[in-house]
Amino acid sequence: MRTMATVHQAGLWDAGPQSVQHMTSRFHFADGDNWAEVRDNYNFDAPNMRAMQDDIKRNGIREPIPVDYSQNPPKVVDGHTRLALAERAGLQTVPTVDVDEFDYNVFGHKELHPTVRR
Repeated sequence: MRTMATVHQAGLWDAGPQSVQHMTSRFHFADGDNWAEVRDNYNFDAPNMRAMQDDIKRNGIREPIPVDYSQNPPKVVDGHTRLALAERAGLQTVPTVDVDEFDYNVFGHKELHPTVRR
């Protein structure tokens, strides 16, 4: 598992914790969807989603959510499910990391987040 030190060595920087409410109300998401459209795509009653939500409630978000802060407004590049479950679990903040969307999608998402399953 990569640590934030490894993220720094990879040329990325820790953008720090962000308010879940701020991210869901002001950030952009994949394909220009708004947060309600993203959130409505999930079946939160599925057993794997309930288990993941329970884990996030107990342990928080372990891997920072990649955000392209160079866009205005910032764009969540990956981690939409984790953000939705953090919101449902009542987390106030989540860790984020600043990434370039193009570089992340072409070169780095599996290197940065080896636990991501696609």
